[in-house]
Amino acid sequence: MKIRSAGGASAGVFALLLALGAAGCGDKDNSNANNSNAAHNTNTTTTAATPTATATPVTASEDNAIKNKTEAALSKAGVSGVTVEVKEGVVTLKGDVPKAKWPDAMKAANESGAKKVNNQLNDKK
Repeated sequence: MKIRSAGGASAGVFALLLALGAAGCGDKDNSNANNSNAAHNTNTTTTAATPTATATPVTASEDNAIKNKTEAALSKAGVSGVTVEVKEGVVTLKGDVPKAKWPDAMKAANESGAKKVNNQLNDKK
């Protein structure tokens, strides 16, 4: 039994594939002039603007709410003699208070929704 090679047929197929590949690569200067999708084939880079964080403004009514919550919490904690000022979410505590009560005063301000607490309390001895 002899095995015959189909070399002639495979050589023809190979030549056809080579010719089709060469025809597809015919544009040597790589222009997109005849390409109907030329506008989408350009290599352009677009950069998106980098988002920046902006502070959320606090309204006067929010400041009043923070002040009222702080004063109520101070009263509940038994801390007296403290003046509470709130501006743009920042609470400032002023007054003469025993140093042992300072943590209670700070906790009351922090839990009221303050963005920051400025402790300007004086030690009442």
